[in-house]
Amino acid sequence: MDLSKLITGIADFTDDAILITEAEPVSGVGPRIVWCNDGFLRMTGFSRADILGRTPRILQGPDTSPAAKARIRSALASWTPVRQELKNYRRDGSAFWVDLSIRPVPDDDGMFRFWIAYQRDISDLKAREELVVRHLTELEVSRRELSIQRAQAEAANIAKSQFLANMSHELRTPLNGVVAMAGTLLKTPLSASQREMAELIAASGRSLSGILSDILDLSKIEAGRAELDAAPFSLRDIVSAAAEIFRVRADDKGLSFTLVVGEMADGPVVGDAVRIKQIISNLVSNAVKFTRRGRVQVTADLTLSEDGEAVATVVVEDTGIGFDAEMAAKLFVRFEQGDGSITRTYGGTGLGLSISQSLAQLMGGTISAESTPGVGSQFTLTLPLQLSAAAPTLAPVAQEAPLATDFDAMRVLLAEDHPTNQRVVRLILEPYGVDLTIAADGVEALQALEQARFDVILMDIQMPNLDGFAAARILRRSEASRGLPRTPILFFTSNAMPEHQQEAADAGGDGFIAKPVTPEDLLRGITSVLGQAEEIITFE
Repeated sequence: MDLSKLITGIADFTDDAILITEAEPVSGVGPRIVWCNDGFLRMTGFSRADILGRTPRILQGPDTSPAAKARIRSALASWTPVRQELKNYRRDGSAFWVDLSIRPVPDDDGMFRFWIAYQRDISDLKAREELVVRHLTELEVSRRELSIQRAQAEAANIAKSQFLANMSHELRTPLNGVVAMAGTLLKTPLSASQREMAELIAASGRSLSGILSDILDLSKIEAGRAELDAAPFSLRDIVSAAAEIFRVRADDKGLSFTLVVGEMADGPVVGDAVRIKQIISNLVSNAVKFTRRGRVQVTADLTLSEDGEAVATVVVEDTGIGFDAEMAAKLFVRFEQGDGSITRTYGGTGLGLSISQSLAQLMGGTISAESTPGVGSQFTLTLPLQLSAAAPTLAPVAQEAPLATDFDAMRVLLAEDHPTNQRVVRLILEPYGVDLTIAADGVEALQALEQARFDVILMDIQMPNLDGFAAARILRRSEASRGLPRTPILFFTSNAMPEHQQEAADAGGDGFIAKPVTPEDLLRGITSVLGQAEEIITFE
């Protein structure tokens, strides 16, 4: 058997391309092709007549990498093997990729007279690589775009929060004048018609304050910044405190008002008592508001699931106007109140139920509703809670704090830049014999403290020259370094966001009251901080 024919047959059998070229100097016309296998012809579309005696450069085209060609020429010039991925072109001009290996072939004398080139078509592999690279590039672009969008969203949230904080401050400042002065006016001798007008002003102020609080709550929920504060509490205490507030309103409307609390509700559980009370208050308030005759009943109990988890269930039933299925679909939608006539007749923003449902879901629970038009409604709050061995601790509530028995001659420093609020505090405290000193900013407040001692400081936050937080920190450092007794600080401010309350505590505050306030709120706040509470006391 002719060995050369056997080798040629084997070479022709493979689909890979094999070339043999003369070892011509690279600086000349280049090595000429002296032999190729059938695989080369199939791969390139050339015939042997097309390529024999030609240089392999015939395969190169406009997109063949100059760097790859230079690397091949350098290897040939030094008679060293080379392997290179290369973009070549077929006879019809179509491009394809090859994995090219070139080696010099010595003869019997050890002289290099030929090059043998072996190339495999890797077009499919390169196409997949390009697809992967393209997808990775697109993913990177998408990641960068998402990063930019996230940064823009965060910046927008920060701007929104700052805007809301500023709007809260600007709205609460004049609103404080309305609410506080109406409350002060109601403590003076008035005729029946004057009292009615003052009560209307006070009620309108409270309504505006409630709407403002709803909008701030909504903004925190939308921004994902609504925070929960879990602590031990008694479900009975929370439900009773939330429901009993509305008993007088129900009595005024001639409604039967019933509160039924199961025995299990006495046990201590862990959750956010303030938020739970907010939800229950909204449900009971709606029940009383939308019921003209009949009854309102609040039922609460605590059960244990099979895995030992406590589940609180609070049901609020009424015999009010009710609602149909179409209105039920809108109940928990923001700014929706079934139809426009409800807003015109009963008032409200349509935010209460939406906020309550969002808070319930934030705590892992839900609110469900059933109703029959003209018969009544039933709202059920279901919340998972944790059992607690600790005694329940309730957050201080302004209405429950006792008033100080004697304000006479009490020395109070008010750090407040707004003339209206300065006048409001003076009118509230003067009848009690309080000795009031007013500072227009933090600098004046610290100067006043250098000249005299005070029983309590009422500190605004947003003031020129030196804000309330900075003034409080300076005072606390001064007291500590000089061994002076701690002067109670009650932050009395229109900045009512949660971060402001936390910063007030961090700055050394003893209490926090968000404007607008009633005279009773302010007096109870002063009484509470005079008790030197270890934790900051918040009045809402």
